[in-house]
Amino acid sequence: MTSFDRKLEKQLKDREFEKQIKECENRLLNPPSSIDDLLTLLDKVENLLAYVEHEPSKSMRDALLPSVKALITNKLLRHAEMDVKVVSILDTIAKVKLCLVMLDLECDALVVEMFQSFLKTTL
Repeated sequence: MTSFDRKLEKQLKDREFEKQIKECENRLLNPPSSIDDLLTLLDKVENLLAYVEHEPSKSMRDALLPSVKALITNKLLRHAEMDVKVVSILDTIAKVKLCLVMLDLECDALVVEMFQSFLKTTL
């Protein structure tokens, strides 16, 4: 496989990723009422975020930002079900090193907001 072929393959994978993360973002903003469906969605987001490399492309950063914001909404952080609350979200953030990705995306204010939300929720 030539360098050009690898680059083209990566671009196609990135476009597919961007499409899938956008779909998840829309579902996160209006989470499913079923706990099982919501946990499945959070697992899918986790798997997608694990795909992101450090220093993602501009289009990748643009695709990620709304999803990152959706993960820290009150609908999820203050969810009545403990499995959905901070336990699941923190686990996802830790596994995919989301804070590093957010810093790579220059989302410093969002990182601060996220941790403030976590502290308010857990205290």
